[in-house]
Amino acid sequence: MKNMNKKFLIWLFIIIGTILLLGNILLLYFAMLIDTNSVIDDVKNIMHGNVEESAIDNSPLRTYYRRGDLRTVSVDANITRKFVLHNFSDGYIWVKYTCEGFDSKGSKTYGSWEIPSRWKIHKENGKWKVIEIKERP
Repeated sequence: MKNMNKKFLIWLFIIIGTILLLGNILLLYFAMLIDTNSVIDDVKNIMHGNVEESAIDNSPLRTYYRRGDLRTVSVDANITRKFVLHNFSDGYIWVKYTCEGFDSKGSKTYGSWEIPSRWKIHKENGKWKVIEIKERP
């Protein structure tokens, strides 16, 4: 009987320990996701042309800035974050994005659909910045 109780307690300890470990990993990952929301918002603003061009002149995000291109008057952009990995100072965000531009008649002027991309990020003065973009050709 004592031997059975001892085995039960060992298994109970293993199960509880595993649950606590997985819970902590999930909490850390959600903290990483939430911490990088500003990056997604910044890129969407750039894609929509809601920033001054001079603010992104020396940024790899400049490639997403299309305000005024090809008679474009409106932009529809969608970014889906696939995975995030960082140490709260440096890291990566994997995304898939779609971005379409439209002229005043509603015709498409350009578009990129379901593009997988990896953004290298760095936190500077409490703000995340994309410092490198890798996309498949």
